[in-house]
This record gives sequence, C-alpha cells and structure tokens, in this order.
Amino acid sequence: MFIVTFGHVSIASNDFEGCVSPRTNPQVDSLSYFLISSYDVSPDGMYVVISGRTGIYLFDALTLEYERTLACPANPLITVVRWSPDGTRIAAYTSLEEAIQIYDVTTGNVVARFGTQFYVGEEMFGVTGVFAMAWSPDSRQLAAIGSGFPLTIWDIETQRPIFETDLQATTPYRILSWSRNGYFLALAYGSHVMVWQTDPFQFHYTFEWEQGVGAFAWVSWSAQNQLAISGYGGYLQIHDLNTNEQIIPSVFRAQAVSWNPDAIQLAFVGYRDTISRPRPVLQILNVATGEIEQTLSGHELPPFDILWHPDGRHLYSMSAINSEDGSARQLILWDTVIGSIVAQISPHIESQ
Repeated sequence: MFIVTFGHVSIASNDFEGCVSPRTNPQVDSLSYFLISSYDVSPDGMYVVISGRTGIYLFDALTLEYERTLACPANPLITVVRWSPDGTRIAAYTSLEEAIQIYDVTTGNVVARFGTQFYVGEEMFGVTGVFAMAWSPDSRQLAAIGSGFPLTIWDIETQRPIFETDLQATTPYRILSWSRNGYFLALAYGSHVMVWQTDPFQFHYTFEWEQGVGAFAWVSWSAQNQLAISGYGGYLQIHDLNTNEQIIPSVFRAQAVSWNPDAIQLAFVGYRDTISRPRPVLQILNVATGEIEQTLSGHELPPFDILWHPDGRHLYSMSAINSEDGSARQLILWDTVIGSIVAQISPHIESQ
C-alpha cells in the first residue's frame, strides 16, 4: 500500500480514484497519481484541475483536497490542462492520443477534439507535442503551440483552425497568453515576445531580450493590457500595450510571472542569496510603487509555474523536487497576506 500526501492530509491510494493506464507498467501506474504535469484554477475559484500521467483530477482550490476524477483518457500522458474562462470546459493535450480534447466539467465527457499533425521538431522531455494552450476570454477560441507543433488557433464550435503560423514552442511553460480583453495574444519565443492583434489576426509588436543571456519563457497579462515577461538569465520586463512602452525599469531578476487580478501586484520567481547558494523565492511586487511587498520561501528548486487564485490573496506555485528521475513535482498553495503555506501536494510515499 502507498500513502500519498495531499495538502496536510495523508490519503490512502485506494481512496484516491486514480486512473490506471494499459499503456504503462504497474509500477508507473501506482506512482503516477502525483506526478503532476500541469494544473489550472477554475474561474470561480472553487477547484484546481491537475493532470497526471494517467488522468485528470479536480481538487478543492483552497485546501488542495481531492474532490473527484474528471477523466481517464484511453491513451494518456497529459502534458497540459487549461480551464475555459466560462468555467464549463477543460482543454487537455494527451500526447499518446496526439490530440487536444475538450472535456465537459460536469460530465467528464469529451465534447470536442482537435487532432494534431506534427512537424519535424526537437523533442522536449522525450515527447513531441503541445506544451502550451490559452483560451480566448470569451471561451470561443483556443490557441496551442508545442514542440513539432506550430502555433494554431481553433474555433471551438466548428473545431477548425482559424489562424496558423510556422512558429514552434521553445520552452514548455506559460509561454502563451491571451490578453484579458481579448484584443491581443502574446507568445514567448526564444529571445523575443511576439504579440498579435486578434480581430482580425495580424502581427502587432515584438519585444526583445534586453539584458542577460537566455530565452523568454513566461508571459502574463494584467487587466489594463500590461504585459509582464520573463525568462532564464534575464530581468523582469513590464510593457504597456496601450503605448508600447516599458513601465518599470528592468531591475528584478525573474523567472515565472503572474499578474494578480487586481492588476497592482505581480508575483514572480526570484532568488535570495545565502551562504551556500542562491535560494529560490516567490516575490510579490507592487507595480505602482516598484516595491517588493512580500517574499515567500518554501521551494528547494525554482518554481517554473505560478498562478494567482481569483481571490487575489492566494497563489499557486509548482516546482520539481529532488527525485531519482527528476519527474516528481510539488504544488504549493500560499496565503500571500500572512506569507505562509496553506496546503501542498507533494510526492511523499511511505511503504506500508
């Protein structure tokens, strides 16, 4: 028997309705429940959807307690999940299906399916496929990009592509984001961030790497069309798309970024110098004042995915943890007001 720790409660694996895949061996099946590949929060703030190697699961958003299993794809290995802004559907890419499938949140049924045609590209984590998706704010369109899979935007109703490019993903993080008013779509692409206008789709602007050596890997929009961008080896940039001007100096070294719904606070992954080595921390920036309002410590390795809860108080962060094959990840929920961990999902296993 295995014990998997979710939040602050240890739940026996036979109480957790995990999926079993015929495509993987029994050992992987028994451990795959907590090998988190992706997550997203529902627009109403009630649930977090988490994808593992074999299934798609719903957890309580503010306790991280298991609620129910949404779906067990016949051919799993899910790389990314995204909740639609209207709250009714979840998009998931399943690499062994070679398809993006749209699930009804209430029933778990597949209501739309987009087959993917791969081009020759470099594999990422041993898989060629979709690694980033973004819904339009009206939930009528879905953008996706991957390794070996060029940027494509589908109409959900017709299930047909309405816009295509030859650009492919260079990193598997939150590199693709629709502005909250639906006017712009941003893509972190190597040393550039490319922005398109969406009605009609046409190229709008490119932001280039200013300092450091690396690549952009994260983009996030505020409600006022301010675009935060960050990457490896460089500094946080925030640009106002209304004026195409940078609104604060590039003084913060940053990786993952996420705008608070209030459009005043911005969370990002930074580092704190210690005697032994720099330690990753989450920092909360007040963009109006340029001051760091909160610093959160708890990850051993740098988080590569952070996301605000809709209440503007709680923040999610996901990082790898030290494991034999490097695939294990932990998801932490923070209270940014009091500066502490509320709950977490971590791959802690005890043999019984």
